[in-house]
Amino acid sequence: MSNLRERQESIPESTLPQVFRDAFIIARRLNIRYIWIDALCIVQDDPEDWLRESVLMSQVYENCTLTISATKSNKCENGFLQPRDNLEQEIGTYLDPNERPLYVRVAQSNVHQIQGPLNDRGWTFQERLLSPAVLHFTEDGIYWECRSICVNDSGARLHCNVELKAMYALEEWSFGGGEEYESASGFEIFWAGIVENYCKRALIFPQDKLLALSGIAQRYQVRTDGKYVARLWENKLMKWLLWQRSKTAAWGLQVFGQRSSIYRAPSWSWASLDGSFKYDRFIFEQDPVPCPSLAFQIQSCFIQEESPGACGTISYSHLTITGLLYEAKYTIIRQSIYQEELHTEIGIWRCMMNAPIYPKDYIERKGYCWIIPIAIWREGNWAGLRHLRLWGLVLGRPRDVFQPLHGDLMRLGIATMSLPLDYYRLPDGADYTTEESSAGDTLNQSNTFSGHFSDNEKQPEEHKIDEEPSSFYSGMNEEKKIQWEERMSELQFNKSMIRTVRVV
Repeated sequence: MSNLRERQESIPESTLPQVFRDAFIIARRLNIRYIWIDALCIVQDDPEDWLRESVLMSQVYENCTLTISATKSNKCENGFLQPRDNLEQEIGTYLDPNERPLYVRVAQSNVHQIQGPLNDRGWTFQERLLSPAVLHFTEDGIYWECRSICVNDSGARLHCNVELKAMYALEEWSFGGGEEYESASGFEIFWAGIVENYCKRALIFPQDKLLALSGIAQRYQVRTDGKYVARLWENKLMKWLLWQRSKTAAWGLQVFGQRSSIYRAPSWSWASLDGSFKYDRFIFEQDPVPCPSLAFQIQSCFIQEESPGACGTISYSHLTITGLLYEAKYTIIRQSIYQEELHTEIGIWRCMMNAPIYPKDYIERKGYCWIIPIAIWREGNWAGLRHLRLWGLVLGRPRDVFQPLHGDLMRLGIATMSLPLDYYRLPDGADYTTEESSAGDTLNQSNTFSGHFSDNEKQPEEHKIDEEPSSFYSGMNEEKKIQWEERMSELQFNKSMIRTVRVV
């Protein structure tokens, strides 16, 4: 701020980092008069200016002529126009020594991928996604990437990656085309891929995780007319709750993502996680099988944002849900983190927690958590056989200072259980034994939930969630529909277990 007025008058080019000066050279060669660089156009030590301008950053890239990407540079002091290795090799012609020599270019490893430190950063994800064209400067050459082609300076075309496909889809959507993504399931699968790939990238400041994806979210929000709640789409929110953490390569090891040490989003949103996560695609490819006895329903959602809009930072949020709530007690056991299946009396529960449960978690939670079944999906395998799988959330008491409200629960992970044909009819009030494999924790079913929720507690204004009805029976003839309804009516759960809880 001290030199702001001076910089508004003029900026000596010699005082700028080499990356900036190299970008000026490219812009002048292309006869481009104006250039936008965040470090020059945003006051770096002014949080208010940063928040205001970062919201508009997506519009800058979306409406630019060209984005210059110093893909190989890991520091501003390192330019990207240095001399590069000579990759051309002369080969002789054996038929006629008097003929002109032939030259071939030696292909580098991963020549069909655009790699570099810049492409590992979170902020550059939406910059690359929204820009109509990107000029990449890498160690082994220059790459041109637009919405129809990706080619290097020797004319070789690269295989389409997820960012290139996404850029094409975004362009098609803005003009009402893109048949591949016109269906609801197509959009859901596509968006899941977007956020999964984004979360594999690194952010210098973890609190920027929501801002760095806000531009793409705003674009989709306009296209789908949907509401963006805690970085999940309100439309069919039930499906978006079923994310699970996944492994990320780090220092040659496969490492699970961890829950963020700072509050950024509620526990039921993937945005609360530092690191990568994933969705099982089949939950978007079809709607769940209607099962009234599950009684699961999302009642309402409350979001308190420090700044409004799809890119606003969240200060507090909770989700009010109703369903069959089974109290479970878990104990920490010694077992391989690779063990994923543990037997129960009526089937197999397979759980994936948001983060490993450590002894401190166990002591502070006194070994108790809850499982709330959400929905049943029909799955298939390589042999074409079909079976049913029950999906649910694992909930527990908050043990941190972010959400001190008495009686609230937080998402610990997800749980699934296969429903073989022999077990279509479940005993009323059956005991479930649930075991968590990836963290090495066992969950044993016990008594019903008895949380301390005060009816006199003043509730903030909540947003009612209107879930779309399942389209599972869509296109199914009446006879087959009746058969399915009869089979699903055989699934009986203890309705005395139904509770309404808030998840923070």
